[in-house]
Amino acid sequence: MRDRRVHFVLLMLLVLGVTVVFGAAQARAVTFTRHDYSAGSAPCGLAIGDFNGDGFADVATDNAWTTNASVLLGAGDGSLAAPVTSSVYGNPFGMAAGDLNGDGKKDLVVVSQSGSVRVLLGAGDGTFTSAGDFAAGTIPLEVAIADFNGDGKPDLAVTNDQAASVSILLGKGDGTFEDKVDYATGAAPYGVAAADFNGDGNIDLAVACSDSSVVSILLGAGDGTFGAKTDVAAGNGALFVDVGDFNGDGDKDLAVADFFGDTVTTLMGAGDGTFSAGAVYASDSGPGGLAVGDLDGDGVQDLVVVARNADKADIYLGNGDGSFADKVVLATGGYPYNVGVADFDGNGKPDFVTVNDSGSTVSVFLNAGSMPAGTMTLDADNDATKSTTVTIDSSVTSAAQMRVRDGGGDWSDWQAYAAHTGWTVPAGDGSKAVDVEYRSHLGDVLALNDSIILDTVAPVSGTGDAPTGWVNASGLPLTVVIGSSDASTYVVSTEYRLDGATDWTEGSSVPVSGDGTHTIEYRSTDAAGNVEVAKTYTVGIDTAPPVTTDDAPSGWLKAAALPVTVHLTADAGLGSPIKSTEYRLDGASDWTDGASVPVSGNGVHAIDYRSTDAAGNVEDTKTCTVRIDAVRPTTSGQAVTVKRGKKAVFKVKVTDKVSGNPPQTVTIKVRNAKGKLLKTLSGFGPVTSNATTSLGWPNCKLAKGTYRYVVYATDAAGNRQSKAGGNRLVVK
Repeated sequence: MRDRRVHFVLLMLLVLGVTVVFGAAQARAVTFTRHDYSAGSAPCGLAIGDFNGDGFADVATDNAWTTNASVLLGAGDGSLAAPVTSSVYGNPFGMAAGDLNGDGKKDLVVVSQSGSVRVLLGAGDGTFTSAGDFAAGTIPLEVAIADFNGDGKPDLAVTNDQAASVSILLGKGDGTFEDKVDYATGAAPYGVAAADFNGDGNIDLAVACSDSSVVSILLGAGDGTFGAKTDVAAGNGALFVDVGDFNGDGDKDLAVADFFGDTVTTLMGAGDGTFSAGAVYASDSGPGGLAVGDLDGDGVQDLVVVARNADKADIYLGNGDGSFADKVVLATGGYPYNVGVADFDGNGKPDFVTVNDSGSTVSVFLNAGSMPAGTMTLDADNDATKSTTVTIDSSVTSAAQMRVRDGGGDWSDWQAYAAHTGWTVPAGDGSKAVDVEYRSHLGDVLALNDSIILDTVAPVSGTGDAPTGWVNASGLPLTVVIGSSDASTYVVSTEYRLDGATDWTEGSSVPVSGDGTHTIEYRSTDAAGNVEVAKTYTVGIDTAPPVTTDDAPSGWLKAAALPVTVHLTADAGLGSPIKSTEYRLDGASDWTDGASVPVSGNGVHAIDYRSTDAAGNVEDTKTCTVRIDAVRPTTSGQAVTVKRGKKAVFKVKVTDKVSGNPPQTVTIKVRNAKGKLLKTLSGFGPVTSNATTSLGWPNCKLAKGTYRYVVYATDAAGNRQSKAGGNRLVVK
């Protein structure tokens, strides 16, 4: 039979104060491998225990169609032997295992829907003999074994579907039981769980009632009796119930499989026997058997629920705060009726087993562990660090602990898993490898590693072949390129500030323009974050040539002014300093460095000069002239005859050996025979040198007679004649 009755009514779950949870998936996982074994026909009940005393978990089922119980002995490696059957009677349904006669061997109690329970005493070798049948209520379904009266002897609690009650059968300690005592429950009681819900040391009961969709709580008095029920709302069709501490507060909580609502409901215990609504989690169709266990080994209780109509097992991993992650779904055999948790392969990891009604099989799901999975990097996956203290950044699921070592070194102690953990690598620049192992609560280990370069030395930057000093227009446009290198890692940025700017500009090419001196501060940063101490580069731009002036005297120089030196003065203005001044004297082919030009020798001297600044700007050639005349002129004149009162014309000649130097002034003085000065004629000039020049005296009023005139001359240099010449003047 599938269930004690079949419901096809779809009901909407409207339970006050209960939240339906569909999300909040957690980043944890656990893996199971399924192995199927033949059982009796239509198995429905399930009990787990060590029935042959070999220390390995065995499985017992009762089989609805063959009215017997099957025992499948575990080999300790996860496998089960072929079933060995023991006879029962009358539609067997639920079952439980315990030492009912105190001989240290596991016994079985099997519920028959005919109205009783049968006790099968274990021989300790996996076989059983009947100790008799004991009356229960109408259509009993499930049974729980516990000590209700504190006498150290196992008692029974049996749910009675049609009687809406639970029967208490107190054990005598020899495998037999007192007559039942019934206590009222909600309608159609099904699953039952026994635990101390109010902390008084006495065993209480929680009964899932499918028709009333409640869990009936019956508090034990410790003498085998129970108080009146208190009903706590559950989901639609509450079928199975199990006990756990889901929020870690030390108080017993309940998980309920709601067959018709396709949900799993949690009820949170207050520790005083009362319960409040927890949450409701969606399940696959027809949730039936339910079991509690720490499936992923994280110290938090999880749930496994079989979904009968879907042929599935839904696993809900606990978060430790009373909530559960989204279900993980595994396929089972046909119509899984019940489920239990145990370690079948001895690896310390909880496995679970389902009994599959339509397939007549038992499915063992071996826990392959919760292998941690994820990634690890150092310092947020940076390539380098300048500190020996690095951060291990972990994103690993199912990790409970971790340990660390330098590559190939000694491991640290195991410590609690943390997403960010500090670690000190050995000193000394270079690549540093770090190994990390992550261990799950179940002992599975994931090994990861990463490396990072320790770099404590800043990069080195320079301006390479950038011009030093000054550049002129031929060097423009000017871009200074900053080159940089790093011994251990690489340069991630170069930045500069030009001409005292406040902010840094990122880049390694610096455009520079405008006449004047320019200063560039620059520095580089490497992958480890080492920042170079700023360096300074200075360059000058000067596009204007210098201006040179001379102090060459104007006019002619005579001997008294000698020697003469012409001084050349170069002015750089706001540009680069003067590098050199040079000159050429009197058409020389080569330039001579110097700013002082000595000039000597009669004649006209030409000085070409120019200056060059530090930027290489060459001034256009300039020219100045120096005239030197250290020779006195001489004069002469021809005889002159003139009528009194008429114009006298003097034909004179001024001789000057310096070519091209005309006299500045000529004066003629007329004397009588006795030498007395009679007339001075001045204002003549300029007179061409070395040529006869006619000079007129417009109105000669001298008395008739013979006179003598003398010619006086001063040249442009100021030299007066060395010898004054003249001749006679005849007036008629």
